[in-house]
Amino acid sequence: MSAIEVTLSTSSTYIETLSIKPIKAVPGLTELVITTLLLNAKNPSERHVKTRCFVERAHLTSLGSVINQFLTATSSSDEPQKRYQAMSNDQ
Repeated sequence: MSAIEVTLSTSSTYIETLSIKPIKAVPGLTELVITTLLLNAKNPSERHVKTRCFVERAHLTSLGSVINQFLTATSSSDEPQKRYQAMSNDQ
């Protein structure tokens, strides 16, 4: 399986993306990478890694639950929660 990407935020000057991919050499381990494209940079197609971490599958599941709890607790409407659930269901 190749990486799955989702856009975290965008503006007229940057795009921030999260990629998630399994580590083939270590079953159950997942790599999370947040990158930024600086659209006004000399090379606007160059991705800059902001952070990279490795997460066990069980903790990745917990992360999804925590994000859902946060959206539920902070949402004034259920629209963000519906988008997150739709993303979760696609996986």
